[in-house]
Amino acid sequence: MKNDDVKALSLDGVPLAKLVKLLYLLDNGDKETGTTELYKQENTAAAQKAKETFQQILISREYGYREIAHLLQCRAKELLKHEIITLSEGSVAATYSVMKKDEDLLILAEGCHYLGIEYHPSFNDKIEKVQKKMELQDNEKEGNFFIYAENLLMNRICDCLTADYVYKLFYLFMNAYDCKLELQVNSDLIKQDTFEYEGVKEALFFFIIRVMEDQNLLNRIYTDRLREFFKEMLKEAGKDETLSMVIRTLKNYPEECQPAGLCIVFCVTEGREGADSEIAKIQSVFEDLFKFTVMIERNPDCSTFERYKKELVKTKYRFYDSLVIWFVSHGDETNLILAGKENYNREKFIDDFSMFSNFSKKPKIFFMATCRGSKPIRTDMSGVGTSSDYLNTSQDGLTGNRVNVPVAMRVPENVLDISTIYYQMDRLVAYATLPSNISFRLKDEGSVFVDTVCFLLEENQGENITEVLEGVSRLIHQIVFKSEENKFDGESKQACFFESTFQKTFLVPKGDSALMNYAIGTLNSPWRPPFHERASLGWTSAGAGQDAAAQE
Repeated sequence: MKNDDVKALSLDGVPLAKLVKLLYLLDNGDKETGTTELYKQENTAAAQKAKETFQQILISREYGYREIAHLLQCRAKELLKHEIITLSEGSVAATYSVMKKDEDLLILAEGCHYLGIEYHPSFNDKIEKVQKKMELQDNEKEGNFFIYAENLLMNRICDCLTADYVYKLFYLFMNAYDCKLELQVNSDLIKQDTFEYEGVKEALFFFIIRVMEDQNLLNRIYTDRLREFFKEMLKEAGKDETLSMVIRTLKNYPEECQPAGLCIVFCVTEGREGADSEIAKIQSVFEDLFKFTVMIERNPDCSTFERYKKELVKTKYRFYDSLVIWFVSHGDETNLILAGKENYNREKFIDDFSMFSNFSKKPKIFFMATCRGSKPIRTDMSGVGTSSDYLNTSQDGLTGNRVNVPVAMRVPENVLDISTIYYQMDRLVAYATLPSNISFRLKDEGSVFVDTVCFLLEENQGENITEVLEGVSRLIHQIVFKSEENKFDGESKQACFFESTFQKTFLVPKGDSALMNYAIGTLNSPWRPPFHERASLGWTSAGAGQDAAAQE
């Protein structure tokens, strides 16, 4: 390892396109990436150097090949020399001891695995030390978890584009920004016939991406300008499935890595029959099907939340592409009711778990399966025997001519900012019921809201989650409930809803299992329709009419 001639990476005979892709996958072009200012500066400098190397390939393919191979070897050698500092596991100091080079080591290893490039065997021991230092679970050690999802997305888009389309993208980009950016690459220098050479297409595409990121024109959320270029190309082409696919893809949050998401379940089981069934359903969908990392917290109290606030600042959570949080328990107008009837303000809970910088520019989804008051929604129809689960505790118009372009698209670029994201953005909160109203739970199967959400998420894999939640609202509101505990007279309905500040579309992840494998009640129980379908078929839970359910 002290020999300067050691080859940290086996790059002999590796095609130029793979070298370009590896260099692109190693960096994040977002200037806000990193836990400290020094980290951000180092990250920006690395992405800038990669951009310059892509430019060298465009100027001279032969010279550029030598440059990129040399740069990759130098980066790998630095990591091979890097000493891994380990501190007492679980200590506060250990949490903050993860260095940028620790992360870079894992990113390099997974990038090499992804592209089929071999690295020096001495890396293996270092990789194991970093994995232990970062307290990685088995599913976090596999696949491409430590490759940035936005990089994988752009790599996938590049693969599906022809060289001709990448050249047209470059031409449109230069027409729009050459005068503003004063780039030292122009359409005269980049000849279209050079694209017959392998690797040039990739170098040009990733050069464009890094320039746009450097100029604050692109990040994982704001892909509008890039998408407009592709829309212009589609308009010229008339019809093209590849361009249409790219345009659709850029409207969605990137979810390219595994495990893609982190799912935390806070569930009060004390005094809530059916709670174990709720946990099993959530775990079946998010862990078994969607392959999320799932954390289960039974009977949480205030100290549980404080522990998670410290946990989620750890470096590894920056590589998750989404955060899903379930809170399943009793509730009243303003509070969540924790274990031991301890209160926690609902809005504070949602805000507390929205502020982690690790999940900035990423979707954060909250499923709040509690009552929000004691009022039933009255109906005159006969209902399914249940009871509720309430716990009784304390632009103005613009002047001038109207144009057919939204105001936000007419604002000059010099007053736009895509770097600073308010913590309440990219957040969706789905409530089991309207403010002041109750929600329902079956004793043997738990929350009707949890049951319906889990079933429809599995049934609608790959679909827009907001459309799925519209279906949840529609199905649940058709059911008529009656109280078997005399908590209210007559019959009632449940009206769930959601509120969203999503800036892109979140697609329900796709899993491997079929709908008929959906486990309801317990993981090993036979398949049955979800509650809303059983109600329409005349099914009721065991013991219905005999104090079969409770209100949340």
